[in-house]
Amino acid sequence: MTRGLTAGMVTELTASARSIALLVETEWSSGYVRLWSGLGTLSWDGKSWTSAAGLIGVQPAAETLRVEAAGAVFTLNGLTTSLLSAALSQARQGMPVNAWLAFLDSTGAVIADPYQWYGGRMDVPEIEHRGDGGTLTVNTESRLAILQRAPGGRYTDEDQQARYAGDLGYEYVASLANATFAWGSTTARLNTISRRPAPQPDDPTEGD
Repeated sequence: MTRGLTAGMVTELTASARSIALLVETEWSSGYVRLWSGLGTLSWDGKSWTSAAGLIGVQPAAETLRVEAAGAVFTLNGLTTSLLSAALSQARQGMPVNAWLAFLDSTGAVIADPYQWYGGRMDVPEIEHRGDGGTLTVNTESRLAILQRAPGGRYTDEDQQARYAGDLGYEYVASLANATFAWGSTTARLNTISRRPAPQPDDPTEGD
């Protein structure tokens, strides 16, 4: 757990009393949504984090000895109808989701630097309506999941232009499919042979 932690974070981990905060950042079509598990507005990394005290639930990704894509589940409880509608229309599959574990000092400021324990992509969000409010559940998948998918690119001029406009490296790929090439020239070989000196017959008078 001490990998990449600053001295201040290590000190807080070993302290008998500590103030812990969870920070979650995700991107919606309208912009970034940044929430934290405490009260009021938190400032960190030059950004403002909105309070979601008592509303955030996390099913963390498990760390294993194998290289595998382990996802996490984030839940927001007690949301109003307007917030649920905003989530339904603005949350998008494939958008980034990041989460940090932070410690706060006695003044409520973030101790440098929070530990990013998760980074992934949003899957399809699920919304549940109840009488006391709604619940937004965001299933996410690790960035390693991309290694399990087939690449979407093609070795075509159209695909290359979409990625790198003006690059002509694949301009003639389509025409190569039915192209015929001659590996060497018959005429060149005949000319080469004709330039060789012809063998001379034995001189019958030689030795007389």
